[in-house]
Amino acid sequence: MAATRGSIAAQSLRDTIVTIPPLFPHDRAHGLTLQKARGAAELEAEAARGEAHRVRRRLDHERELADQRTHHDEESRHLAALRTLGVDLTALLTKQRADQVIELRGESAGAQVHVDTPRREPR
Repeated sequence: MAATRGSIAAQSLRDTIVTIPPLFPHDRAHGLTLQKARGAAELEAEAARGEAHRVRRRLDHERELADQRTHHDEESRHLAALRTLGVDLTALLTKQRADQVIELRGESAGAQVHVDTPRREPR
């Protein structure tokens, strides 16, 4: 009979283990919900970082353009002041850096073209 009691006890134990329902069946669903929420939060954070990066690049570009405009305006005023003083702006701006000089002399129909040969460095 001891064998029967042991078999019954073992069978009863197996039935008990198999038939015990999960303690918290909603934990799996809750875990999935949390996982989805984390994924959505990560996507939102990535989108926010991307938007912040685009805004920062746009603002940097706008600031750079404003700086260029300011520099251009200052240079234009400076050159206009030099022109009113009678400075030859072409000579000033090229400072003999031209590879080749092409001059147009005269008026409309009587204009003449003068082409200087390119300067070559001595070898």
